Amino acid sequence: MNYFHTLRDFVNFATAREFWHEKMDEGVFAYEKNKTEQIGEFLIRPIVKPFDSTLKRIREPYMITALTIAAISSVTLVFYPEECVEKIRNVFPIVSFLKPWIVKLAVFTGTEAIIFGFGTRTIGRLSQGDLITAWNSKSIVAIPLGAVIEQQ
Repeated sequence: MNYFHTLRDFVNFATAREFWHEKMDEGVFAYEKNKTEQIGEFLIRPIVKPFDSTLKRIREPYMITALTIAAISSVTLVFYPEECVEKIRNVFPIVSFLKPWIVKLAVFTGTEAIIFGFGTRTIGRLSQGDLITAWNSKSIVAIPLGAVIEQQ
C-alpha cells in the first residue's frame, strides 16, 4: 500500500497539528489517539505549542516586537558572549553555579526528546487504521502548525 507519494506528503502528515475532513464544514477528523501518539504529543508539547502560538500571532505588533527583542538578544549573545554571560550572572546569580556541561546536557537531552517525540507520534499515527484509510482516500487534510481556521 502506498501511503505517501512524496516526502512532502509524509512531512505534512507527520507534522500536522490535526486533521480535518476534506470539506472543512465537517470539522476535525475524530479518531482515538493510541498511547504511542499520546507519548509523542507529550514529548513535543514544549516546542510545538509555543511555535504554533507564535505562528498564529506572527502579524500582531506585540509578537513582532517580542521576536525582534529575541533576535537582538541572540545576536548580542553570539557576538559578545563574555559580556552577555557576565551581565546575566549579575542579574541572575544562580547562573554562576551552572557548569557548561550541565547546559550542554540539558540542550542535548531536550533536543533528543523532541526528535524522539516526533518519531513516536508519527509511528502512532501510522498505526491508526482509520487515520491511514482516510489519508489514503484523500478524505482528510493535514492542518499545519500556525493555521487559523475560521469556524462557521
